[in-house]
Amino acid sequence: SPSSMKYLMKSNGFILANLKPMWFDSFYVSLLSEKYKKTGLLGIARAFLIGGVSNLLALNSNGKASSIIYEIKKVKED
Repeated sequence: SPSSMKYLMKSNGFILANLKPMWFDSFYVSLLSEKYKKTGLLGIARAFLIGGVSNLLALNSNGKASSIIYEIKKVKED
């Protein structure tokens, strides 16, 4: 979770510079799940629907996307 990452970064001399969601990851993960279930063309449509819903839910809650890129910076020591 983002709060756990902030704690780990702080305890190791880093700060969180930015969070960037990976919007296409939810579609990819959904497609892989449907492929595993062998649902065919209907599964592809379902995967895009599930990926889209996941992204819509992530819009309202920062740090809750399917995958997140953490940009961190080293804290300068004086």
